[in-house]
Amino acid sequence: MFTAILFIACSKDDEDSDRFPQLNKESFSLSSLSPDTLYSVNKKDYTLERMIVLSRTDNSTLGELKFSSNQSDIVVGGNKIGSVSYRNGKVSSIDIPDFCSITLIGDVLNKKCAYKVQAYAKASSSPYYIILFAMDGAPVGVTIK
Repeated sequence: MFTAILFIACSKDDEDSDRFPQLNKESFSLSSLSPDTLYSVNKKDYTLERMIVLSRTDNSTLGELKFSSNQSDIVVGGNKIGSVSYRNGKVSSIDIPDFCSITLIGDVLNKKCAYKVQAYAKASSSPYYIILFAMDGAPVGVTIK
């Protein structure tokens, strides 16, 4: 009887796990020009809520952008380094020349909210990298270097 109760208690769904998407990766390396994909493995839909731009040399924060459909420029130190596009209130693409592009490819092959991450030729020499925060309750960070 004790074993049965223990099994039931351990197999109960964790409410916290329902609050955030479980993404297929925590980080992407842009050392290859081959595209990669970011998606939810627990089939939860999510939105990209914000992005932090960090320095490669000392990991200091250079800028932060909270995604909203009226904000299309990515600005660091007063300089525009890229742009964001939206469709139906959701980030549809992020383009940072000489770093990478991130493009919504939708729900593909039973994967919810998939984004294609494509490095540009000079990505590895970029002076910065980014962390994207995906949300469906609690934020999940994804580093792209």
